[in-house]
Amino acid sequence: MSRFNTGSSTGRPDMKANLAGGKGFVMDPKEELAGLILTSWAADKFYQSFTQECARLDKLIVECGPDFALKCAVYARRVHGLRSISHVVAAKVSKLQDLKPFFPWRKYYDLVIQRPDDITEILALLDCKITHAMKKAFAGQMESFSEYQLAKYAKFDRVQKVSLNDAVRVLNTKRTDALEKLVYRTLKNTDTWEARGNTKQTWIDLIEEGKLGYLALLRNLRNMEQHFLSDLAARALTDPEAVKKSRVFPFQFLNAYRNISSPTLKDAIVTACDLSMGNIPDVPGKTVILLDTSGSMAQNHMNETGALFACAFPRAQIVLFDTRAQGAPPLKGMSGALSMPFRGGGTDFQCAYRFLRDNQIKADRLVVISDMQHWVGGDSSYGAYLEWKDLTGSDPELWSIDLSGYGTTQFPAKRARQLFGFSEKIFEVMGDMEGGLVEKIEHGVS
Repeated sequence: MSRFNTGSSTGRPDMKANLAGGKGFVMDPKEELAGLILTSWAADKFYQSFTQECARLDKLIVECGPDFALKCAVYARRVHGLRSISHVVAAKVSKLQDLKPFFPWRKYYDLVIQRPDDITEILALLDCKITHAMKKAFAGQMESFSEYQLAKYAKFDRVQKVSLNDAVRVLNTKRTDALEKLVYRTLKNTDTWEARGNTKQTWIDLIEEGKLGYLALLRNLRNMEQHFLSDLAARALTDPEAVKKSRVFPFQFLNAYRNISSPTLKDAIVTACDLSMGNIPDVPGKTVILLDTSGSMAQNHMNETGALFACAFPRAQIVLFDTRAQGAPPLKGMSGALSMPFRGGGTDFQCAYRFLRDNQIKADRLVVISDMQHWVGGDSSYGAYLEWKDLTGSDPELWSIDLSGYGTTQFPAKRARQLFGFSEKIFEVMGDMEGGLVEKIEHGVS
């Protein structure tokens, strides 16, 4: 099987060869760009390197326009909590700003920034050669940061391409009290464990003072476990308000789960992960979820995030497929996702639809979770989907959740609601998508 087979013409203008050597439907450029941005971890994937993704990104930004690309970056940063790819996109579109002279660039550059190191990352990508709109937006953000925020990311003891002090100089910011202390290196950050030291009392104080961020808590569970603080950490982990405010991805709960041995903490992580997917409104009708369990889904934890989604959806019937299809037991929550069987074969959507057809499974809503790299049989799977619909009398609301963003889909344009990537916000996004993802991005977020 050819991994990067671009193939010859499929004979249909709406189809092309996918990266697995099979056939898929061509995506609308804006949907393809949104999908690429929302599924990028700024890292290599199973079928495509990040360098290859950047080449696609450059092409799509020009095709779709830098204004839409920047809106995608804002959406990725504010809704899905994606940092690195939002930095890359902001840097790229700033070089094309002249193509849209009347777009409110400053407003959207401002929305990309949530932390001081967002600014230094983008400045490093651009070698500090930035547009006037970006300079104004970044300067305003720098002037708004507190001493705590600046001290947390100052990194005086590390060599960086662009430091926060460099940012102050490049942006020519007004000197607030906090920035004065930054420039003269008199900021003192006593609210992090690095500053206070990795001691038992440090962790007790930071948790009780509410000065340990949720992601920092997850990443330091091994330290707390070593200091016999599992009970204290478990209570902090399972605080519903703390979970709600965090932007922690499900796979990060899984990483934490596998890095510790304390049964108390393992149970707390499962509870916290379930809370992060909680408050999901029930939906009318029958939902069927097709979960791709093929080998390529193991890249970047896609199988785990897909399983977490499937186990979180209310009252859904789950069907697992690779080159075979089978019904899954009624698994729920993170504990259900951890026990989900993954065989790791090829990717054959047709067998999933035949399973639905042969078992006369009807659906009011069909949710497909995959990297969309169907190749078995050498043709698109859409015919098998239509056959299942006709033979069972189903006319489902169709959701396609693409966890890789490779640029092809298994559904014709506008026949499915396309989602890309996964975060704890995905159910909220689904609820807001009456007009489609592209329309939501175009409308903008605040």
